[in-house]
Amino acid sequence: MLKTKARISDAEIMNAAKILTQSKGNLYVCGSASGAPLAKYFYLLSKYIRKNSILLSPDISTLTHHLTDVAEDDTLLIIAHKRHAKPSVQVAQWFKSCNSKIVFITDRETSPLAKISDINLFVSSEGPAMFNSRVVTLLLLESLLEAMIFFSGEEVEKRLIRFEELFEKLGVYSV
Repeated sequence: MLKTKARISDAEIMNAAKILTQSKGNLYVCGSASGAPLAKYFYLLSKYIRKNSILLSPDISTLTHHLTDVAEDDTLLIIAHKRHAKPSVQVAQWFKSCNSKIVFITDRETSPLAKISDINLFVSSEGPAMFNSRVVTLLLLESLLEAMIFFSGEEVEKRLIRFEELFEKLGVYSV
């Protein structure tokens, strides 16, 4: 965690959160391999904060269905560790060609995506061989979500009330 703190300033986190919250278009969230469950987690919680969040499937056969309408006012949050799957690189390149903003979370400063992203957030991921920890990435995602709440104003409160109403109406949870 300390290594990541040395690599990412609070100002960078706040800047990324501002872009993720205040972009006028859709917020697309993408991750492949171990980044996919982290992307899904971030997407799920980002829905509390903003209505137009879209989770991109790491399945290349359905990506075109989601990417067709990408526009300049959209934003991409992409999560990738160690190796970067070709579909992730292609997604980022597509967003870049659409002049969209890209926020990239990775553990490799030499990633090909770092060159085309607007904001790079470099995390540490240590551990034995293929089992490097993703805990720091999860902590960063939590920090981004918390900062996004700061930028969302009253909108998040309205959305939380709506969610609670739906949870109650649909009997989603038992207490």
